[in-house]
Amino acid sequence: MEKIPAIPEELYREFFATASIGFGVSDERGRLIDFNQAMLDYSGWTREEIEKMGGVVDLYYDGPADRDRCLAIVREKGHLDRAEVRFKKKDGTWFWSALSLRPLLIGGKRYMLAISEDISQRKRAEAEREQRVKELEQITRMMVDRENKMIELKDRIRRLETRNDAP
Repeated sequence: MEKIPAIPEELYREFFATASIGFGVSDERGRLIDFNQAMLDYSGWTREEIEKMGGVVDLYYDGPADRDRCLAIVREKGHLDRAEVRFKKKDGTWFWSALSLRPLLIGGKRYMLAISEDISQRKRAEAEREQRVKELEQITRMMVDRENKMIELKDRIRRLETRNDAP
């Protein structure tokens, strides 16, 4: 079997930097130490602001309990795959992310790789579809009720006609 050549680190760096999905690496304390442009685009934060603040809890999560829930899954399963997590933007609005987490051990130090894909558009479409289904169900109930009332009225008319026809 032919050995696959090692991929140069520069290629990995280029992939990390230019990917359309957010990549971030945090240390054990949750401080972001590296992240790509997509992470910035999702959140509205600048690189300088993130470097000053650093902690992912303050920047993205809906409080420490939300991050702890994700980390508990990583401890239990060894990773987190595409969990739907609500993250906040710099302007205070929220977006939905399909979040994956992978623990890393580099040079004896523990890190966490976060892979985040903005799924807000899909979540809005799902909510809109659910609303449309509810509306259709309501219209269907109204139509069935109307049809049942029509049947009832026709039956009353027939009974009245039958009584009037009797000698």
